[in-house]
Amino acid sequence: MMEDDLNSSDIEIGSPKRNRFHAAGLTSINAIIESAAADRLSSKRSQKKLAFTESSSKTQYITELWSNRFTTFRIHTLRQNIESTPTGADIERFLHSVISKSETRRDVPSLSWLKGGLERLLPKLLFDYQEFVLSRNETMRLKSTIRSLLQDGLVTDEPSRESNWVGSILIRRMAISSIADAASNGVYNWDKVVQRILRNVLLASLSCRIGDIMRDDLDDEEFSYLYYDDIIMKLVGGNKVENLEALISIRNEKRMGKTKKTIRVVFLQSLKLQQDNVLCTIKWILIFGLRSGAFQEKNIKDVLAATAARRDKTVQWAPGKGKLPVLCAFEGHWIKATKPGSTHQPKRLIRSEGLHAGLLAPIRTHDVRRGAARDIAHLPEGSNEGLATDVVAAAMGHSDATRTGGVTKKYIGYARRDNWAQRVNAEFNDPFGVTVAPAAFQARRRSRAEWAQIYREAGLDVSNYQETLKLRNRLRAEEEDSWIQMQRGFPSQSDAPVSPGSAEYQDSGDGGEDDEEGEDSIDPLLRGNITSILAGDEQDPNEEIIADIFDEVESPMKLPAEFDLPGPEFVTFMSRINVVKNAKDASRGFSDKYRGNSRAEPTLFLHKCTKTAGCKFTSPLQCLMRIHEHRCTGVVVAARSRPKQFACTYEGCSKVYGTKSTLRGHVANKHRWTTRFCKKGNCDGTIGYTSPLEFGRHTRTAHSRWESRHCPVGGCTHSKKFTSKAILRVHLMSVHDISGKVSADLYGVDDDKRRQGDGADGGADGDEEMED
Repeated sequence: MMEDDLNSSDIEIGSPKRNRFHAAGLTSINAIIESAAADRLSSKRSQKKLAFTESSSKTQYITELWSNRFTTFRIHTLRQNIESTPTGADIERFLHSVISKSETRRDVPSLSWLKGGLERLLPKLLFDYQEFVLSRNETMRLKSTIRSLLQDGLVTDEPSRESNWVGSILIRRMAISSIADAASNGVYNWDKVVQRILRNVLLASLSCRIGDIMRDDLDDEEFSYLYYDDIIMKLVGGNKVENLEALISIRNEKRMGKTKKTIRVVFLQSLKLQQDNVLCTIKWILIFGLRSGAFQEKNIKDVLAATAARRDKTVQWAPGKGKLPVLCAFEGHWIKATKPGSTHQPKRLIRSEGLHAGLLAPIRTHDVRRGAARDIAHLPEGSNEGLATDVVAAAMGHSDATRTGGVTKKYIGYARRDNWAQRVNAEFNDPFGVTVAPAAFQARRRSRAEWAQIYREAGLDVSNYQETLKLRNRLRAEEEDSWIQMQRGFPSQSDAPVSPGSAEYQDSGDGGEDDEEGEDSIDPLLRGNITSILAGDEQDPNEEIIADIFDEVESPMKLPAEFDLPGPEFVTFMSRINVVKNAKDASRGFSDKYRGNSRAEPTLFLHKCTKTAGCKFTSPLQCLMRIHEHRCTGVVVAARSRPKQFACTYEGCSKVYGTKSTLRGHVANKHRWTTRFCKKGNCDGTIGYTSPLEFGRHTRTAHSRWESRHCPVGGCTHSKKFTSKAILRVHLMSVHDISGKVSADLYGVDDDKRRQGDGADGGADGDEEMED
């Protein structure tokens, strides 16, 4: 075989084939080359200024809170240079210190509070210090430290709050209770009643967190709340309220953080049955939209007509109203329609709403989300239409990884499946759920004198509103807790059994009362093995279950008859109702705050006598009702119920009285009154008084021997002087429950002689005189 003398290196083969993508990014590459000097400086500046960020403002706040604590501990306690990398020993010593320096709701901090703090502190240290790492030895020492804190009682693994599940059945009960309470006891503003029901129904039907639809105080985004443009409503298959369907976009859902790559859209339909009006999200949106002016139209009939006339059959918001909040801020008795409600607003309110509905648990907003999850989990089979199932993924040629990664769901879009309507119809009832009392909680009423005494005993300045408010809230909470325990049949002690699942949830971090999400509040990728060093994961859940529970269906709550209407009439009635419990404003003429949009002209709420069966006395003033009930007896009611025989015979007058003396007084004051001139003292005898009201007012102010005085009851906080004995008498009776001989002997204020006998104290016409 011949020797091969060929050297391939001596052969000119030519240049390699040009890559067809050789010009990819040419424009940006040229721009990088041109700005190289400037970018060198700006990129360095950005690198130096880069700060640690979390996916949400709330998580960011808690991270900075724990980081500040640890940094302060290193500087002042350990006297370290914060430029040096911290060690596991530093964290170990910090834990011993911080548990006694932070305010918590209980005597000692909870394990979950400590766990939540470490979950936020460790990622921050990883970001701040390039060489920070916990060795296996340091990890084991931290684990032993936490176990030691538990064993020594310096932290506790007991749940700080009960976890409750508020499903559709209890949401219905709370809505009916709110309406019934407002109808029977009066409210200053029905807008607030509507808003409170709308908030609970939205939470339940959207299965969302309160922070998804209301503004958190730490949010720095412009529209971090649900606004009207997030709601698209259409008429489908007809032109009635029952034909409305809605798509509601939850832009601020927590899991998305600030990226908002995908927005969850919830499909809802108008609930068809009359009994479900109180749970219909679409109807409540319409009701408040009409009351607040979110529509150009002023009534539901016109809204439906305008919608039916549009080619796309879509409900339109009034110009400039689309970015207004659906859930608004409360300011006193009023709704601030242009200001979004804060997530702190419902905390106390929803607890109160639950108690008024007879729920024997301190309800929180996140309990509604838990209830939604449990309702959905117990829906009948075949209720998963619209979901990204294996069948859909196979049809699309998607792998399991693609489906679980959410790609298939993106292809499907929103699920045209109203699980809220299904949950309402299913009426899932958990016998181990929240117990319901046969009667609602009634807060103890205290007079101003009683409160003043309580403030003095507590060493508070009566004029310090914030401190006195804290005390009132604390006493109210204690009364509520005592009532709950009593109704449950347990003594009012802290070691009462907890409901199933309570041990699964504990407060985490320093996120406030409704920091409900626990582990979900931090990115799972940053968690690493933090959980493995915490002793809390090894605690067994409390398995003690309350056995003596009766079904909430045994204590049904019915909607008042005047509110139990077909869908369109219900929306009309609720969008117009405007009965106001404010006699002071009514006496001056209702201001424009009470008027506008779909609301009817304001009318004054009338208190009804509840003391004696059969009594039909009403009064716009609560103080007069207290006076009436002080005097009201069965004898009086029986006498008043007898037919009145003495009618006024003057033309145009329809008054009828039960006694001749009352009729004579009416005729003398109303029909035979002639202009009178006062001739007493130094009065100008030429001034005529054309009514007994004017003449009586003049006599009391100009010629009465009564001297204006403050309330004589010690500790009374009423600041104004009483200009007549009658006014002081009413004050003593209504505020201090002092009347009759006690009032006369102690304070020289006896009962009005004119009202004795057959009058206000014992007869049938006392209330007639008060009205006449």
